[in-house]
Amino acid sequence: AIKARAKSVIGAETRCVTRDGRVFVGTLRCVDKQKNVILPNAREYASENESEARRTINMVLLSETERRRCEFDEGSVVVGALEGLSVT
Repeated sequence: AIKARAKSVIGAETRCVTRDGRVFVGTLRCVDKQKNVILPNAREYASENESEARRTINMVLLSETERRRCEFDEGSVVVGALEGLSVT
């Protein structure tokens, strides 16, 4: 069930909040065996209340221990475009 859920949100706009309060927003590229989340071209915000990105980072790897939570926009255009494709 976890593997199917992960596959269903690849390509989704993802918002991850870290233990130190920073927020990273980007398109979910993958989740590896160690449960690291990879977000390319992620925008970094200083906090959840911040409305303007501090910077854009080429590639962010967020470990399971550093993440407090992740939210996915399953209605994103990329998720719709990937629907029906085989992911292995």
